[in-house]
Amino acid sequence: MSRLVMAAFFVESFADWDHRVGHRLSNLSPEIREQWVHRHWIGSPTSFVPLETLTWREEVWSPEKFLSEVKPWRGDEELFPEFDYNVFANPGGDKLQTAVPLDAGEWDFAPLVLSTPKGFIDTQRK
Repeated sequence: MSRLVMAAFFVESFADWDHRVGHRLSNLSPEIREQWVHRHWIGSPTSFVPLETLTWREEVWSPEKFLSEVKPWRGDEELFPEFDYNVFANPGGDKLQTAVPLDAGEWDFAPLVLSTPKGFIDTQRK
């Protein structure tokens, strides 16, 4: 018989987290703090980006512009929007939370696009 060890962890709510540290990132909108930093920072390939120095702006792009101008994290990779949609839509099962707003034709949270006019070297030196 094998032994199973289980661990649980507490995920701090965005409201509590933002109350505690949001003032240090007041240069970012609450939406950016919630969707990028709070939800996805651990394990993010962009976790080396100095958040305190970022500026942001909101723009409205057509789907065509988004798909033609946004590149994956690795420049040699391709975007596969149909594959991604099928993953989120989860045919034969419950849709992932992200798929519901896509059915309405838009994201529930705007995608975040990093603009690096001079490029950058990532944490793996590529």
